[in-house]
Amino acid sequence: MEISEKLLLIGDFIKYCSGLSERTGANQINPLLPIFSELWPFIENVLSEFIYNDDIVEYACRLVKHSQRALGNQFLPFLHPFLRKAMLGYKQNPLGTFVYAVEFCFAEFCHQPQHNDMFIEALDYIIKTSSEVLVSKDVCEQNPDLINDIFGMAMRYVRYNKTLFFSS
Repeated sequence: MEISEKLLLIGDFIKYCSGLSERTGANQINPLLPIFSELWPFIENVLSEFIYNDDIVEYACRLVKHSQRALGNQFLPFLHPFLRKAMLGYKQNPLGTFVYAVEFCFAEFCHQPQHNDMFIEALDYIIKTSSEVLVSKDVCEQNPDLINDIFGMAMRYVRYNKTLFFSS
């Protein structure tokens, strides 16, 4: 079994546990937190060592997305490190997966003002890096999915917190 298949399998398992955040009381530890805490160094390593393997990156980010949803606010210790990893990854390999990673984090935590600076930084970074990558009409036409992901992220920023979008 390849790494991408293992990441997909783990992500699917966590996806089906997403209701745990709703059933976990305010003062209780989500049962997935210790599991994700153990997985986190592996995920960080995967997002560094396999940065040019698009499938592995996609499945690793998908695993994080499902974990974020399952953990709710207990994901917060991983939020900023993950966003930083996504920005660095996007600089090295401009995949829509990294844009979507910023988008799904923003959708979940955009109403918590303590993260505003990080979300502004992420938006600015993605836009700046995209302008360096998408330098011509031909390049844009060759990357329609990336263009779609960038606009999707921008629309989500406007829809959920337009003040934050326009302040960037």
